Amino acid sequence: MTKTIIGMRLGGGVAERVALDALNLGDSIRREIDCRSFDVVGLRGHLDLFVDDEGAINGSELNLPLTKTAHMLGTPTVLYGAGVFVGIDKTDGSSVSLTETQFAILRDAMQTRPSFELLNKLAASLAPLGAALDRSLTTHLA
Repeated sequence: MTKTIIGMRLGGGVAERVALDALNLGDSIRREIDCRSFDVVGLRGHLDLFVDDEGAINGSELNLPLTKTAHMLGTPTVLYGAGVFVGIDKTDGSSVSLTETQFAILRDAMQTRPSFELLNKLAASLAPLGAALDRSLTTHLA
């Protein structure tokens, strides 16, 4: 088994490659996204996204770039705090390093302007947030 999994962290508006310890993957993920427990969000392109399972209730900021990327890759959800993307082994479903193609898919999703249809889905996902969304948008658009 490979001892290092190369993934991508998206938090604070910054996307960066990260090296995760494959033998202690859970601890590595918790450290990268600064959380006690995490959840996994399955995305198109054999990608998994690990996020703070308690992000919506522990004061973590709404992560609009991460939320938009998840929407663009087929999973309409609202995400808080940082997230880490990794690849998925097609044979057994285990976490593996991102391929260069997957890095390109993520970069494209992060940089592409959402379609009108996707903006409508984002708006529907974010609508229940009200004042919290207003504060987050003010932070991201300032």
